[in-house]
Amino acid sequence: MYQGPIIDAHHHLWDLALGRHRWLIDPAVGIGALGDISFMRHTYLPADYLRDVGDKNVVGSVHIEALWDRRRSPVEETEWLETLDKSRGVATRYVAFAALKDAGVEAVLERQAACKRVAGLRETIRWHPDPARRWTEAGLVDAPSFRHGVGL
Repeated sequence: MYQGPIIDAHHHLWDLALGRHRWLIDPAVGIGALGDISFMRHTYLPADYLRDVGDKNVVGSVHIEALWDRRRSPVEETEWLETLDKSRGVATRYVAFAALKDAGVEAVLERQAACKRVAGLRETIRWHPDPARRWTEAGLVDAPSFRHGVGL
């Protein structure tokens, strides 16, 4: 088995006490496409991650945005990540969020890019004919405002 250094390219962290991950806190706001996520409804911080990776040689990891409350600025999640301990390599880089169709997206992108740990951006696009299994609004990728945001 491989024993060399590992960079975990995709994981999530959250502190439910902050009340910023409504999809985890409130089953009524959850994401139907994910099915039963009751096993995830607990705070998950760097110490939890390190416990789970055990003796694997993880030397760095990338935190992928974790659906921070979309009614708030996504930059808050980046700022929160900056407060976490990085001494063991957990969340040393971030893939942040910005609502690319929103009118104020340029300012959000500038603020996200100002953080040296932000290595990328994601907006989850998942279409399914069954509304309970989709995450994306109809027509999003064809909307001029979304395409403008992608261009930025």
